[in-house]
Amino acid sequence: MLDVAALTDQLEAFSWSEVSRQEALRAAGWLREQAARIRRRVESDSGDLALGRLRVRTLRLEKILSELAQHESRLQQARMDAAAEQMGPERAQRLRAELHDQLESVRGQLRAFHEEGRARKLYDDLAQVLRDLTERETRRGQLQEAERYRDLARRFEMRLDAGEFDAPRPPEEDERDRKVLEYFQELLDEP
Repeated sequence: MLDVAALTDQLEAFSWSEVSRQEALRAAGWLREQAARIRRRVESDSGDLALGRLRVRTLRLEKILSELAQHESRLQQARMDAAAEQMGPERAQRLRAELHDQLESVRGQLRAFHEEGRARKLYDDLAQVLRDLTERETRRGQLQEAERYRDLARRFEMRLDAGEFDAPRPPEEDERDRKVLEYFQELLDEP
């Protein structure tokens, strides 16, 4: 996975604007969640771990963060040049406005990335519950039931990794899927 700390050091994020720093911290939080999710999956015996979609999303995040850093650096340089009077005030103002617009566009991409992740979280949780049910039934010796949950989890994760749940979904589908998650969670909570 992307090493956010190294990227942050490399890109001198300490000089970023507060808004960009907060967006980068949200991105780091998403990466930590994904790392924990992968760790749980690797530690369980619930089957294969498909990382294709996660790799694509991580590479996309890396690209957005790199663009954010470039725009922050260019804006910082424009401010320093204007302060050192290396360019006229009108030109400096136009350049800063143009760079700020570009920076805001990249921040928008990052916010969209986070929104996709928020929309997908329900489905990540459902996949985890199905894996947990598989483990529980395996421990209980209910191998047929465990295989049923394993198959459900595998099919569901294939859809997840294909990006089927990345975009925000209509509220009625979201509510229906929440009820499905609650149903499986109740099954998991049964003694």
